[in-house]
Amino acid sequence: MQHFRGLSALVLVGSGMLFIAPATASMSLQKDSPVINTLFAQTKPQCIGRYMIDVHESFNNQLHDMIFIDEFKIASKPLFLPAFTQRVKLREQALRDAINKPENESVNAPFIKEKIILPGES
Repeated sequence: MQHFRGLSALVLVGSGMLFIAPATASMSLQKDSPVINTLFAQTKPQCIGRYMIDVHESFNNQLHDMIFIDEFKIASKPLFLPAFTQRVKLREQALRDAINKPENESVNAPFIKEKIILPGES
Protein backbone atom coordinates (compact mmCIF):
# COMPACT_ATOMS: atom_id res chain seq x y z
CA MET A 1 0.00 0.00 0.00
CA GLN A 2 2.84 2.41 0.86
CA HIS A 3 4.52 1.56 -2.42
CA PHE A 4 1.33 2.50 -4.27
CA ARG A 5 1.09 5.85 -2.39
CA GLY A 6 4.71 6.70 -3.15
CA LEU A 7 4.27 5.79 -6.80
CA SER A 8 1.07 7.83 -7.14
CA ALA A 9 2.72 10.83 -5.44
CA LEU A 10 5.64 10.57 -7.84
CA VAL A 11 3.28 10.42 -10.83
CA LEU A 12 1.36 13.48 -9.58
CA VAL A 13 4.53 15.50 -9.08
CA GLY A 14 5.89 14.47 -12.47
CA SER A 15 2.69 15.30 -14.32
CA GLY A 16 2.44 18.61 -12.46
CA MET A 17 5.88 19.55 -13.72
CA LEU A 18 4.81 18.87 -17.30
CA PHE A 19 1.84 21.21 -17.10
CA ILE A 20 3.59 24.13 -15.43
CA ALA A 21 4.34 26.79 -18.02
CA PRO A 22 8.00 27.83 -18.04
CA ALA A 23 8.65 31.42 -16.99
CA THR A 24 9.91 33.49 -19.89
CA ALA A 25 10.91 37.11 -20.13
CA SER A 26 8.43 39.20 -22.03
CA MET A 27 9.66 40.92 -25.14
CA SER A 28 9.14 44.65 -25.42
CA LEU A 29 6.24 45.50 -27.65
CA GLN A 30 6.40 47.88 -30.57
CA LYS A 31 3.99 50.21 -28.79
CA ASP A 32 6.48 50.54 -25.91
CA SER A 33 9.37 51.50 -28.18
CA PRO A 34 8.50 55.21 -28.58
CA VAL A 35 8.17 55.60 -24.82
CA ILE A 36 11.49 53.87 -24.19
CA ASN A 37 13.22 55.86 -26.94
CA THR A 38 11.87 59.14 -25.53
CA LEU A 39 12.89 58.18 -22.00
CA PHE A 40 16.46 57.33 -22.97
CA ALA A 41 16.97 60.03 -25.60
CA GLN A 42 18.73 62.29 -23.10
CA THR A 43 20.75 60.29 -20.60
CA LYS A 44 23.64 60.85 -18.27
CA PRO A 45 25.92 58.29 -16.62
CA GLN A 46 25.12 57.85 -12.93
CA CYS A 47 27.20 55.96 -10.40
CA ILE A 48 24.94 53.65 -8.42
CA GLY A 49 27.02 51.60 -6.03
CA ARG A 50 29.87 50.24 -8.08
CA TYR A 51 28.01 50.40 -11.39
CA MET A 52 27.77 53.15 -14.00
CA ILE A 53 24.26 53.23 -15.44
CA ASP A 54 22.78 55.52 -18.09
CA VAL A 55 19.71 57.15 -16.58
CA HIS A 56 17.40 59.95 -17.68
CA GLU A 57 18.80 63.45 -17.14
CA SER A 58 16.17 64.25 -14.51
CA PHE A 59 17.22 61.30 -12.32
CA ASN A 60 19.16 62.36 -9.23
CA ASN A 61 20.29 59.99 -6.52
CA GLN A 62 22.67 62.34 -4.72
CA LEU A 63 20.95 62.33 -1.36
CA HIS A 64 24.07 62.66 0.77
CA ASP A 65 27.76 63.19 0.20
CA MET A 66 28.58 60.45 2.68
CA ILE A 67 28.42 56.70 3.17
CA PHE A 68 28.67 54.40 6.16
CA ILE A 69 30.97 51.39 5.88
CA ASP A 70 30.97 49.17 8.98
CA GLU A 71 29.53 52.02 11.07
CA PHE A 72 32.37 54.31 9.93
CA LYS A 73 31.27 57.52 8.22
CA ILE A 74 33.09 58.49 5.04
CA ALA A 75 32.14 61.94 3.77
CA SER A 76 33.27 63.76 0.66
CA LYS A 77 33.32 67.37 -0.34
CA PRO A 78 34.73 69.24 -3.34
CA LEU A 79 38.32 70.36 -2.91
CA PHE A 80 40.24 72.59 -5.29
CA LEU A 81 43.56 71.29 -6.63
CA PRO A 82 45.88 73.70 -4.72
CA ALA A 83 44.23 72.83 -1.39
CA PHE A 84 44.33 69.11 -2.23
CA THR A 85 48.02 69.31 -3.16
CA GLN A 86 48.79 71.12 0.08
CA ARG A 87 46.94 68.50 2.16
CA VAL A 88 48.80 65.67 0.41
CA LYS A 89 52.19 67.32 1.01
CA LEU A 90 51.37 67.96 4.68
CA ARG A 91 50.30 64.34 5.14
CA GLU A 92 53.46 63.05 3.43
CA GLN A 93 55.58 65.24 5.73
CA ALA A 94 53.68 64.01 8.80
CA LEU A 95 54.32 60.40 7.78
CA ARG A 96 58.02 61.08 7.18
CA ASP A 97 58.29 62.75 10.59
CA ALA A 98 56.44 59.88 12.31
CA ILE A 99 59.15 57.41 11.28
CA ASN A 100 61.79 59.42 13.17
CA LYS A 101 59.84 59.74 16.44
CA PRO A 102 61.47 57.77 19.25
CA GLU A 103 58.18 56.29 20.52
CA ASN A 104 57.45 54.72 17.11
CA GLU A 105 59.23 51.49 16.40
CA SER A 106 60.36 51.24 12.80
CA VAL A 107 58.24 48.10 12.35
CA ASN A 108 54.97 49.72 13.48
CA ALA A 109 55.55 53.31 12.36
CA PRO A 110 53.22 54.76 9.74
CA PHE A 111 54.90 55.16 6.38
CA ILE A 112 54.26 55.98 2.73
CA LYS A 113 53.96 52.68 0.91
CA GLU A 114 53.90 54.07 -2.61
CA LYS A 115 53.67 57.48 -4.20
CA ILE A 116 51.98 57.64 -7.59
CA ILE A 117 52.75 60.79 -9.55
CA LEU A 118 50.00 61.72 -11.98
CA PRO A 119 50.72 63.27 -15.39
CA GLY A 120 51.13 67.01 -15.07
CA GLU A 121 52.44 66.82 -11.49
CA SER A 122 55.99 67.50 -10.52
